[in-house]
Amino acid sequence: MRGFISLAVLLAVGCAEAPLLPWLAATPPDLPVVAGGDTKTIRGADLAARAGVVLVVEPVAGSPTLLVGAPLTVARPEATTPGSSTVLACLDGYRATLRADDLQGSTPWLAWAAWGSEAFAATDAQGKRIALGPYYLVWDAADRGAERPWPFQVHRLEGLTAPAYGAITPAATAPPEVRAGFAVYEGHCAKCHALGGIGGDLGPELGCPAGVTTYWQRAALARWIAEPAALRRGARMPPSGLGAADIEAVIRYLEHMATALDCGAR
Repeated sequence: MRGFISLAVLLAVGCAEAPLLPWLAATPPDLPVVAGGDTKTIRGADLAARAGVVLVVEPVAGSPTLLVGAPLTVARPEATTPGSSTVLACLDGYRATLRADDLQGSTPWLAWAAWGSEAFAATDAQGKRIALGPYYLVWDAADRGAERPWPFQVHRLEGLTAPAYGAITPAATAPPEVRAGFAVYEGHCAKCHALGGIGGDLGPELGCPAGVTTYWQRAALARWIAEPAALRRGARMPPSGLGAADIEAVIRYLEHMATALDCGAR
């Protein structure tokens, strides 16, 4: 299976014995999965029973890395069911959403250890050491050509049978530029920011009780989206990487939601 190597095969060919390899022998933590208002717990031992070693081109370190993990579908078999979505909730409030369509022909993995290391961490370009556990969603090195989320510190899965951001999706009758702005917002902003409580909570809420466009000057908001550090020293938000047209579209969407969003219902 592409860059996957089962642990059983590794041990059978005499690489080492599991007690000598703590990154293989350790049982990962249990993982809660919330779906339809119910929560079930996926036992770490069950994930370990399906474990393998997968080769990834790890974006934090920027180099090929061997990680120990199991396919996402072991924890959430419904992840590939047409129409479903899976939200990966991270300890810092970041939330990444995978639609079933995103998984066609690809295999994401939930990794919990690094081959050859007792520490499950990566060093970024600034030399900062980043802890990756409890779980790190990664992609086989053979899965190339598409922009994919790599959320780390994943501690919970949430299963959806409706669009993840359905309640803040503009109506089909909304102006085309508003709908275009939502597509950009969904792909770049909703992982960290919420509108009316929907989305991530790593960054501030942008919709309730007042929309961000009602108290930020438009030009300043555009500049902030493009390069937060240009306005505020030590800004946690990174540069968006968006061009002027996409930033304008996001602002048009936020302006629309400032009047369309019912904050009293949330």
